[in-house]
Amino acid sequence: GRAGIMLRNSPAHVAALLGVLSGGGTVVVINPSRGDDRTRGDIEKLQLPILIGLADDIATLAPDTTATTVAIDHLDDAPAVILGR
Repeated sequence: GRAGIMLRNSPAHVAALLGVLSGGGTVVVINPSRGDDRTRGDIEKLQLPILIGLADDIATLAPDTTATTVAIDHLDDAPAVILGR
């Protein structure tokens, strides 16, 4: 499926791109620096099922989104599943 990545250029942006693409998804890049109104309009028009970004940007620019949001700055470093036990 499609995933929106709303991050400024950073190593986290590259990691998110690689994660979505390696999972077989399609990336839609949303530039949060374009201005709040334009960014909100982009998010609303795209109707993405998944939106990846920083928690503050998601709260400010996509407060009413129906997308599943992933705030990369709030992810736990521990694996969700422990294998090999």
